[in-house]
Amino acid sequence: MRASTNRTWTTALPQLMLVGLLWLGSVFCADAQVTISGVEDPLRDNILAYMRLDDEPCDAPIWRVRRLFKDADEQVRDALEVVGFYDATIDKKLELGDTCWAASFAIAPGLPVVLRDVSVRVDTNGIRDEELEKAVHACELFEGDTLQHASYDAC
Repeated sequence: MRASTNRTWTTALPQLMLVGLLWLGSVFCADAQVTISGVEDPLRDNILAYMRLDDEPCDAPIWRVRRLFKDADEQVRDALEVVGFYDATIDKKLELGDTCWAASFAIAPGLPVVLRDVSVRVDTNGIRDEELEKAVHACELFEGDTLQHASYDAC
């Protein structure tokens, strides 16, 4: 009975040590918190994809965190504009703590740009090009559509 208990501890000890090291690594290399409010998940995800600040860990130099925080407005606007929001209001706050930092962004995206009058003309000097006609048809813009850069860039 005693030998079985010792064997259990000798096989469990390396696993416990590994768990402890992983926990310590997560504490010392923890990511700071970037909070975005005022927008739904797909838009929030797009903003985070554009934002460089949210990749910084707690132990990042404060000068870099401040610089990235300052630049975050432009990145938020870029993320919003590609999906049609050109009139956003952004309120932001940076809190520097003893062990980590946190940034919050309250975003009011405004109304998206909606296409009203759409007219696309391709001048081919009278030469018919079926491939060009297919591409133009596949990328048709319609009145009432929200401006989406990704949809048109894909064409």
